[in-house]
Amino acid sequence: MRIYLAILLLLAGCKSIEKRAEPSEPAPTKVKIVFTGDLMFHRSVYHSAWDSATKTYDFLPMLEPIRSFVDSADIAVANFETVLAGPDIPYSGYPRFNTPDPIMNAITSCGFDILQTANNHCLDQGTQGLIRTIGKIHERNLLNCGTFNDKDSLRYTTFEANGVRLGFFAFTYGTNGMRKHIPPETALTHINYIDDPNIESHIRQADAACDFLIVLPHWGNEYEIRSSKEQRDLAASMVDWGADLIVGTHPHVVQEMAYIGTIPVFYSLGNCLSSQLEKYTDRIHTQYGVILSVELEKRDRTTVTGIGYVPLWMHAFHDDGGVRYEVLPIHAALHDYPHRFDADEKRKMRESSENIDRRFSSLRKMIPTR
Repeated sequence: MRIYLAILLLLAGCKSIEKRAEPSEPAPTKVKIVFTGDLMFHRSVYHSAWDSATKTYDFLPMLEPIRSFVDSADIAVANFETVLAGPDIPYSGYPRFNTPDPIMNAITSCGFDILQTANNHCLDQGTQGLIRTIGKIHERNLLNCGTFNDKDSLRYTTFEANGVRLGFFAFTYGTNGMRKHIPPETALTHINYIDDPNIESHIRQADAACDFLIVLPHWGNEYEIRSSKEQRDLAASMVDWGADLIVGTHPHVVQEMAYIGTIPVFYSLGNCLSSQLEKYTDRIHTQYGVILSVELEKRDRTTVTGIGYVPLWMHAFHDDGGVRYEVLPIHAALHDYPHRFDADEKRKMRESSENIDRRFSSLRKMIPTR
């Protein structure tokens, strides 16, 4: 009898062991980040936002066509290439920008989370304009990246999404000669410059503080559709210093993307919103840009698992209020309301999309996988 009970207990124990589930690997954490290129508010752009009936500025219709793309992301980033120096200083466009504060209504409504403020126009209205711009961004519970007020101690910005700690390090090649009007130590206090002797250590510190580091350089030569040797050399250095993704701005045209090892580098996303239409610049390349979408996955480390993009077209049209501007996803616009464009503009929109495909052809050759 004892032997029989022992056998039953042994069998029961074996059965229990067989039922015990092995610990499963936790599901990976995923994050989607969207980037746009330059947001620039030339005089004709902010004039087109003026509503004479309400006596207010309304910029949202300009960005409304891309809102679904921006708002669908966990994090959305744009290069905010202007300053908000306030109404006490006359509003102005190029060469020294000062944009009406209501632009922040549109940016917030569109779903942006981080604005890159290290660019060649960030000192257009001096350090006072730079600091006020940061304040207006923070008032909307958004973050800025690359410029700093007197209280900031870190040179990078962090943002946590779905348990993934992301780092953003932005810098600019220069500030259109405005740097010489402020003390050298003040310049480096408020702005990340490319020639900062500590830029390597700053990027390494940012890398150590996050799961995935995105570097946002404002660099390159305006209107050149191919990156410069200086850009490519610096990109290689930044990868060595810890960059996991590089997304550039400034040339106002879309430049090529490439990989350094497995690190994606987008040298320039071109314009998102501006008045740099072909008829004003004699360059079709300034009239289109791209929304970049990057998907990340965190397991034991965080890696890029997917990259996509949407070609954009800056469209100007007339209504009773005068000239209006809007940013259009090219393929959706041609499919949903082709009657809004004449044959020549349709052709240029298709050619622009094909140009982007060619410059991003490396994506079809190699998609980083875990």
